Amino acid sequence: MSLTDDSEEETGANEVTTENKKELNFYPRTVQSLSEKDLKSPAVLKMVLSENKELKREREKLKEIEKKFYESERNLAIVNEKLKKKTCSEIFTDVVYTVGGLIIAISTLDFNSRFTIHNGLFILIGLLLIVGAAIAKWGKK
Repeated sequence: MSLTDDSEEETGANEVTTENKKELNFYPRTVQSLSEKDLKSPAVLKMVLSENKELKREREKLKEIEKKFYESERNLAIVNEKLKKKTCSEIFTDVVYTVGGLIIAISTLDFNSRFTIHNGLFILIGLLLIVGAAIAKWGKK
């Protein structure tokens, strides 16, 4: 087994062979098909230089588009991280709401009459948790 076979088994990827690789042509076929005699002509040289300038302008536009793409990709990553933090904060405040409500619900159950002081304390703690979670949730908006 070769190294490529191992990587195919680990990732499940298959190697794709390309049969016809395109060569990078800087000039159109008309310019490439010109003979040495034609290239010495001033008109042909002007045409080639003009084509060269146009290709350089196009390359610069593509560089600008690529720069904007990477900038937008970076901004997207930042926004996604902020969204994750906000989601975690929402979950935490919802859990605190639930715990506060459960504490109040349990404290109102009358197990015995001797727990009245503790029941009031649990109600106070539950209310403080709910109010604190509400302040934290609405304070971030």
